[in-house]
Amino acid sequence: MTMPDAPRRIQLRRTKGWRMPEGAVSVARPTKWGNRCRVEHVQGIGWCCTDVSTGTSTTAAGPREAHAMAVERHRADVMAQPDLVVAAKRELRGKDLGCWCPESMPCHADVWLEVANG
Repeated sequence: MTMPDAPRRIQLRRTKGWRMPEGAVSVARPTKWGNRCRVEHVQGIGWCCTDVSTGTSTTAAGPREAHAMAVERHRADVMAQPDLVVAAKRELRGKDLGCWCPESMPCHADVWLEVANG
């Protein structure tokens, strides 16, 4: 008996011909699963984690640190909303999740994978 592959994170792409795999779910903004924190490089400032709901930015040492900061803020947001955790288990369990974050960086989709499948 073979075990099914565990759900995974997929990097969304805008390249011609690319399609999200069947059954996968986008967790990017503006879906209800999107992270309110955006990672960006600001000219003259450097890497930042910006809360799109308040416009508040926090500087980070580099892109990995900014992504990690955004993920931890997202994790705190999710865990403070029990109804959202229940919805994630119902709607995201067993599904691959797509986000724009580079695969080499921490991503809020990883939080959804843990919550939905844990």
